[in-house]
Formats: sequence, C-alpha cells, structure tokens
Amino acid sequence: MSDRNLAEVVAYYSGKDYSVVLNDVYRVQSIDVPTSEAIANLKKRLLICGYEQWLEEG
Repeated sequence: MSDRNLAEVVAYYSGKDYSVVLNDVYRVQSIDVPTSEAIANLKKRLLICGYEQWLEEG
C-alpha cells in the first residue's frame, strides 16, 4: 500500500483531513527515535508540570 493510499484509508476511517494524515504518514518515516535518556528527561519535566494529575483526569 502506498503512502497516499494509507493516508486515504486512515483519513476516511478517522474523519481527519487527508492532507493532515498524509503529512503525519510522511513525518513518521522521517523522525529519529529519541534516546531512552531523552524520554526519561521529558517524563521528569512533564511530572513537574502536573502530567500525572492530567492523566488521572482523562
């Protein structure tokens, strides 16, 4: 399945705009996976900002 076909299917079933979904598909292929250290640092910063409480609300 091509990127455009994938975007079309996801857009149809999710109700999102095709161009937004296509952009997301292209972005997924181009991003670097963050290191575990970077993820841990992000989690620390989010917890300081009330991330845990936000998760409990949702």
